[in-house]
Amino acid sequence: MLSLICSGYSNIEVAAALNLCLNSVKSSVRSCYRKIEVDSRSKAVLWGLGHGLGGAQLPTGLGAGAASARVPKDMRAQGRMRVTT
Repeated sequence: MLSLICSGYSNIEVAAALNLCLNSVKSSVRSCYRKIEVDSRSKAVLWGLGHGLGGAQLPTGLGAGAASARVPKDMRAQGRMRVTT
């Protein structure tokens, strides 16, 4: 998951790539922050890049924004919808 984040993907895109609901991704991201002792996404990305993460690719057919385009905006904001590909 941190590798996808380091590659610039949003929580919605990570959820689609890993077939998880948005709240699960948010929870996992917070857990990653605690484990690597950072308090922001940008610091997590810097930590990840410094440790060889990044360059992850979403499965074929998904590009930046593709996942969010399939989820109604009001559901994305609430984080209640399971994103599937």
